[in-house]
Amino acid sequence: MGFGEAISSVFSKYATFSGRAMRSEFWWWKLFAVLTGFVTGMVEAVGLIWSLATFLPDIAVTVRRLHDMNRSGWWCLLLIVPAILIGIAPFAYPYADGFILFLLVVFVVALIGFIIWFCQEGTRGPNDFGEDPKHGVDAEVFA
Repeated sequence: MGFGEAISSVFSKYATFSGRAMRSEFWWWKLFAVLTGFVTGMVEAVGLIWSLATFLPDIAVTVRRLHDMNRSGWWCLLLIVPAILIGIAPFAYPYADGFILFLLVVFVVALIGFIIWFCQEGTRGPNDFGEDPKHGVDAEVFA
């Protein structure tokens, strides 16, 4: 799957959390998200609107990528919850530096683990979350 096809696929499955996503779809989307985030972030209001518009498809493709490795999409909470708490903790608990540091460590360790997972090949053949998007239904025939 190429760059354009991956972006089109992610936007066409805007909030689809079922199914599977290949490595190429996931990584091309991440590249697109980082580049467009950088460009749109130059104008604060545009960057905020773009971030809100791509938040749901970003989580959806991440969940589908986890599904490709036969893992539950709930693993995403290891990244989402600490990130949200890091954002609100300074306002809710102004003197919670130790707590924020703990959340930051959890986030970084989880992020490293996720990067390792996302670099791995998905499950060959069908798994609990659907057919193999890379090898298709006939993957076993040519194995």
